[in-house]
Amino acid sequence: MPLSTAHRVFCSGRCSRRAYFEANREKVRAAKRRGNHQRRAMLALAARYRVTDRDLARLWSQYGNVCAYCGERSPSLHQEHVVPISRGGVDGIGNLVPACPHCNLAKGNRTVMEWRLGKKSPRYASGGSRD
Repeated sequence: MPLSTAHRVFCSGRCSRRAYFEANREKVRAAKRRGNHQRRAMLALAARYRVTDRDLARLWSQYGNVCAYCGERSPSLHQEHVVPISRGGVDGIGNLVPACPHCNLAKGNRTVMEWRLGKKSPRYASGGSRD
């Protein structure tokens, strides 16, 4: 190695990032989840509030670490927006509940009532006139 690179621990920035990810897997995943929620809220021009890991832990404990919709205990609960961001909901702790992956993905961008009644989201409704 040349003298200018003798102090390096990794051969490249890519190897350095990979090693950091392997050492801090959960920390990196949590940061990505927060970033995804913030990006979607920003694109929808929704009001955004800072939700910390402490806030989420308190919310999860209020629900007993089970899904708010089906009551299933899941090791990987999602942050579910009760009123979807795309439908005017805010990105804050008051609009979040824990949901199992199945319920969260099945609900999509529908309201709870639309989802429970099995209705399609207005976004996917047929183009016919409403009576």
